[in-house]
Amino acid sequence: ISFAKESKKDSEVLKNIIEYFENANPNDLKLVKTFEKYSDKINLLRHSSFEYPANKNTPIQQIALQESDQIFQSKIKWSGFGDTMLDNDDIIRKIPLVYTYNAKIHESFSASIAHQYLTDNPDISLNYHDNIFNFTKNPKIDIPTTDYLQMYINFHGEPYKSFPYLSFIDVYNNNFDKNLVKDKIALIGVTSALFQDRQLVPTSDTSKMPGVEIHANAIQTILDQDFLQDQSRIGQIATIFGVALICCLAFMYFGILPSVLFFLIAGGAYTFIAKFSFDHGIILNMVYPYLAIILSFISIYLYRYFTEIKQKKQIETAFSRYVNPTIVKKISDNPEQINLGGQSKEITIFFSDIQNFTNFSEKLDAQVLVKLLNEYFEVMGKIILENHGTLDKYEGDAIMAFWNAPLDVADHAYFACKSALAQREKLQYLKDKWSQNYGDIFAEKGIDINSLEYRIGLNTGIAVIGNVGSKDRIDYTAMGDSVNLASRLEGINKQYKTHICLSENTYEKIKDQFEVRKLDKIRVKGKDIPITIYELLSEKGGLPEPAILAIQNFEKGFEYYQQKNFIEAQNYFNQVLTARPNDDPSKVFLARCQAFSQTPPLENWDGVWTYKVK
Repeated sequence: ISFAKESKKDSEVLKNIIEYFENANPNDLKLVKTFEKYSDKINLLRHSSFEYPANKNTPIQQIALQESDQIFQSKIKWSGFGDTMLDNDDIIRKIPLVYTYNAKIHESFSASIAHQYLTDNPDISLNYHDNIFNFTKNPKIDIPTTDYLQMYINFHGEPYKSFPYLSFIDVYNNNFDKNLVKDKIALIGVTSALFQDRQLVPTSDTSKMPGVEIHANAIQTILDQDFLQDQSRIGQIATIFGVALICCLAFMYFGILPSVLFFLIAGGAYTFIAKFSFDHGIILNMVYPYLAIILSFISIYLYRYFTEIKQKKQIETAFSRYVNPTIVKKISDNPEQINLGGQSKEITIFFSDIQNFTNFSEKLDAQVLVKLLNEYFEVMGKIILENHGTLDKYEGDAIMAFWNAPLDVADHAYFACKSALAQREKLQYLKDKWSQNYGDIFAEKGIDINSLEYRIGLNTGIAVIGNVGSKDRIDYTAMGDSVNLASRLEGINKQYKTHICLSENTYEKIKDQFEVRKLDKIRVKGKDIPITIYELLSEKGGLPEPAILAIQNFEKGFEYYQQKNFIEAQNYFNQVLTARPNDDPSKVFLARCQAFSQTPPLENWDGVWTYKVK
């Protein structure tokens, strides 16, 4: 029973009521007679002091009853202990179902009223085992319990809103709707703050719920069998592990922004699942799964951070030797752009070699030779890197490089040809420098530094690129027929005494950007399919008119040569040699034409020259 409004006079009345219930009073006998008359309809809430037993699977122990309780108890058929237990955060979520007092089991007030409502036998035996409590056989209700045989209360609403209230004054004056209590369980209790019988509950906002309403919610939970129970320990562990596993996999796969979004979605999803589970009677842990999400996010991104740093260092170490520093930076910042495990890709391959290097090296001291080679590789390698190429290897006096891997280079054939021409100019610069610095040594050894020339072979085609080697030594390299052809073309230069030889594949990609000469149609050693090869001369517009005219005459002579018109072909090759007496390819074809004029080729000759050497 509550007061509609509490006045000063009301407070005095409440004070007197408290004193009345806490101490024995002669007037109690009059009330006892009234209770005795309706003993099967009344259930008395009893107060006492209590203590928790050491074994959490046993009921709470009541120690001593209040004196007034002892007077009423002897005349009342139904009664129960009404003490409630606060959780560590001072919120009431559970209520004991039974207590022990004087070595006997006694029901709590809420359990007693539910028991009274369901059966008229207060002496029926009470059972509890395996965290399940029941007190009736027909119908039998199994109530899940927690420590000390407490039951979770499934609160039906906020304080003062879960059940109807009637004020003491209205009842006293018989000014209330009788239908509100007819055939109902009516709880009589106080709601005034003066009694300090109000507590925070899970549905509280800022207001506390009176004890009488807490008992009403507990009773309703039993009658509706709308029980709550904690998720099992195994279930909690499985949930935490599952949440952590899913989050770890997601955070490992997603980028930072999708991961943050997933982080928020995961938290919201678990909240929804927890609400759904609660509605079905299972209370999920609301701390550790969220911690699992947070710790998964932090730990995975710490792992990814340090792993990516390590990966960047590995990439920089692996590529710094043969890739432009700008490309190394791009690779380390975006490692997903490359595939180091192996891939087939179109690239332009570059092979270079120093002509007559063996004779040159035999005459020089080892220290001078190594110094010259290092300077040569330094200058030539720098040109390749500046033109977006990848240095594959230095082998003896040879250089292998390629373009369009590991990162895409749109005009890879163009940059390869540009590098080749730049190296031609740099070699002349080196020869001038070496003549000045080592002229005395060269003169002493009988070395003509000006006779030092280079040969380059270029081919564009599909190759396999990736890290190749053993666990102790590994290199990023290119392999395949396209690579072998580039190497063959470098060697083919010796047959024509040219410097830069291109395949037809490379020619098709750069023909509008460079001046080239169609050199021949050949079969290289080990291949049956003929290819047309070209000599790279300069960038577009870089040749004088006489040189362009000489190229045109050479190509006309080559056409007549393939048509077996060797006499007409010789006329054009002679015109080239008249203008350019040192044009070695013209000398080669002139010699062939003369030989074929004396000994014609077979009738089915296809104009292809087959080489038996590399």
